[in-house]
Amino acid sequence: MLPLTRRTLLAVSASAFANAQTAFDAFEADVVRRTDDGIEAWMAHQNLDPKSRHYGGYADAHGFYNGGSVTNAFEILMPCYLHPQSRFYQSPLLMERMKLCEIFLRNHTSAEGNIDLWITNFNSAPDTSFAVHSACRAALLAKRHNAPELTALVEPFLKRSTPALLTGGIHTPNHRWEMCAALASLHELYPNPALVKRVDQWLAEGIDLDSDGQYTERSSVVYNSVVNQALTVVAMKLNRPALLDPVRRNIDAVLYLLHGSLEQKYEVETGISRRQDANTRGGLARYWHPLAVLAQRDNNAVYRGLARYYAPFAVGLCQLMLEPDLLKLAGPEAPVPDNYEKIFPRMGVARVRRGLTSATIYTQDKSSFFSLRRGDAVIHSVRFATGFFGKGQFRAHTFTRRDGAFVLSQALEGPYYQPFSPGRRVDMTFDETREQRPKSLIAKLNQSAEIRETAKGFDLRIQAAGTNDVPLTIEINCREDATLDGVDQVSPDVYRPTRGASRISISRGAQAIRVAPLPVAHDWYDVRGAESKLPGPSIYLTGLTPFDVTLHFEVS
Repeated sequence: MLPLTRRTLLAVSASAFANAQTAFDAFEADVVRRTDDGIEAWMAHQNLDPKSRHYGGYADAHGFYNGGSVTNAFEILMPCYLHPQSRFYQSPLLMERMKLCEIFLRNHTSAEGNIDLWITNFNSAPDTSFAVHSACRAALLAKRHNAPELTALVEPFLKRSTPALLTGGIHTPNHRWEMCAALASLHELYPNPALVKRVDQWLAEGIDLDSDGQYTERSSVVYNSVVNQALTVVAMKLNRPALLDPVRRNIDAVLYLLHGSLEQKYEVETGISRRQDANTRGGLARYWHPLAVLAQRDNNAVYRGLARYYAPFAVGLCQLMLEPDLLKLAGPEAPVPDNYEKIFPRMGVARVRRGLTSATIYTQDKSSFFSLRRGDAVIHSVRFATGFFGKGQFRAHTFTRRDGAFVLSQALEGPYYQPFSPGRRVDMTFDETREQRPKSLIAKLNQSAEIRETAKGFDLRIQAAGTNDVPLTIEINCREDATLDGVDQVSPDVYRPTRGASRISISRGAQAIRVAPLPVAHDWYDVRGAESKLPGPSIYLTGLTPFDVTLHFEVS
């Protein structure tokens, strides 16, 4: 559904929202109103051409029609049809549109019971599980409101898809747990021991949570929340409370991955992700349901505060009607941690947060090894590369803590290769024989980055030595909405320090990060062998080896 505002919640205090029925009623009315406003868009977007093979469906941004959009429509339209405050309460037009949804699903379910996700997956049991999970929420709502005319629209799809989920496979880690959530939801509606047995088959593998509290995909905005939601659903519907433990551990870990943004209060670090949300902006709205469930079960004041904050963004009308008690979170709130230093050794990530200031250090084999934020002023990435035999992109091979600093190191060699002795005919490519050949005149380069917290921010000492006169380039990559001072634009999104400037400033609103000194020894920014420039504005500093410069990052 369309995003909801925080207006209703901000009109009352947190305690009033938690305890006063009037506040809950106001919130419910706001959700109904916002959902109603979105219904017009849903109806306008539906394919109404009876000659089209996609009759009843909804096209995505690429013009593709996917079954998941239709089950999402059920989850939006049915609550409005059932809620007395909705403008669409018992609307014949809404009923007709939902019938079209059923027609689309009937025509777009494979013989095996699966739907397609046209941008990537076909005859896909995993995508079917997402759709089934959504359709089950709509069916459960219809059942609780004794609306057999609505149940009849969803049930055929659920019955057709059940064999697919009992036999279908997966191809990403989170699919296992979403599959389990769909199976558990089906079991709630249509009890069947085979559904539970299939859940147990997947659960027998064990939950893929590591010692840092991260699931395999480390997808802090998208797939971690998918897994948390799925495990919470299975825990509740099949009475498996032990499945809530990995959810707790993952949420506890993400508390130490939050930034002190003013624009988005709880922006989460996404550089850890192995999926498409890597380096995107996002918060914890998708975590709402597990947060609310655990806030109640555990009387957790931190979770409670987050659940209350995100309720207006995350709670749809179907969710509110199915679990209204989750909106009545009684008790005090507690703030998220905002003054800490924490190392995640498995991920190779160190985090330092001091209120509005937060730094992220990647300690293992990642070129963007340092990022820094002061409120909404963001240095998205600092990295450097040397023109050393086309292999000089700095990526830490070793990490140590030394005298309070984070020290990242890399040792490189650039050999020259001799002919074979005794000589022999070579029928392979040169690259295939490279490591078999004698080496000579081996050039060496040791590179390091040392990050140290200071009273004013952070110092970053960059060193490179071993072979002289090797060009070195430092990239300071910023967000596209940053205000840059002390720099000149060289080309689109490429900047260098203004001649004679003593420092540069990266700011947004009242917050700023200033950087000094500003070494400039050459104008070679796209160093051979370096990774491509990052999106957004980048400021380049340059030098030659031997190089030993400490950059001061001061925040205000």
